[in-house]
Amino acid sequence: MNNAQDNPFRSEKALKRLRRRRNADMRFQGYGIVALGFALFALVFLISAIAWKASGASTYHVIRVDLELSPQTILPEGDASPEEITRNIEGFYSLVRNDLLTRFPEANETVQSKRAFSSLIDRMAVLPLAREVADEPHLIGQTTSVDVPLSDDVDMFLKGAAPRAIFLRVGEASSPMRNAEEGDFKIEVARLNKVSAKIAAIGQHGAEPTVLLVADTSVARIKSMEDGNVTLQMLTGRQDQFDGASVKAVIIPSPEDQRSVSDQQIAWALALKAEGVIKRVPHFSLLTHTDSTYPELAGALAALVGSLLTMLVTAAVSIPMGIFAAIFLEE
Repeated sequence: MNNAQDNPFRSEKALKRLRRRRNADMRFQGYGIVALGFALFALVFLISAIAWKASGASTYHVIRVDLELSPQTILPEGDASPEEITRNIEGFYSLVRNDLLTRFPEANETVQSKRAFSSLIDRMAVLPLAREVADEPHLIGQTTSVDVPLSDDVDMFLKGAAPRAIFLRVGEASSPMRNAEEGDFKIEVARLNKVSAKIAAIGQHGAEPTVLLVADTSVARIKSMEDGNVTLQMLTGRQDQFDGASVKAVIIPSPEDQRSVSDQQIAWALALKAEGVIKRVPHFSLLTHTDSTYPELAGALAALVGSLLTMLVTAAVSIPMGIFAAIFLEE
């Protein structure tokens, strides 16, 4: 029987090669585990980043309005067919507009205010209501509560996305004093220095911020500040609501001419939110609506269906091809 040292597979050189090969295998396994771990981390990071960026679209702001669905407005020509009801977008929009005008009569004062007011809610936002009434014509003549989505620009402001705003509690206000200039009035605010400090910090970057003061459902814009007194221009609401009220300052760093939502629209949105008729709700229509030129009405249904069809076509082609290739190579 041969000695183990004469066996070429048990020689010292062979054992060293075997150890090197095993060490190389272990290093290769380690590299593979590290690569898989990095790939999983990158996948989790990518999905988390997408989910974080898209989380804002999962909810949106709606306004609750009580509408009397009068036949004169819903059926102006007396035709109660579902097609005619659905096409009467202007009639349904006028109901929403008139309900809001009762809250903000100043919206009818100038052409500019009318245009800004019309941009609070897009006309096509009432399309779901028109379709609901077309499907259930017994609602005509009744009063119903409806949630109508706000325009995309106002929705983005209320979400704190664009333009960004800084909210500060500035204490109680004194009794309003009428100013000589029509529409302006003065009040004293306890902690006005907080607002002045913020304005000074923003002004270092060359911007001229807008500052609004909110008292309950009334909103005014600061025109000037001096020694604890502020001169305000009323945007919406009543001056007497500032008398002894706890006032909140809203500082918008970007100038009005550099943003898509005006000071007046922001004032109306803040007043409606203070009234409690604006709420943030899940955006379920994001999964049921298709493409739209109105961002607040657009959905991802077309993209989801397209992606599913693409995966089905890919699977239908690649799976049989892979099976046939495996059979061919086996034979």
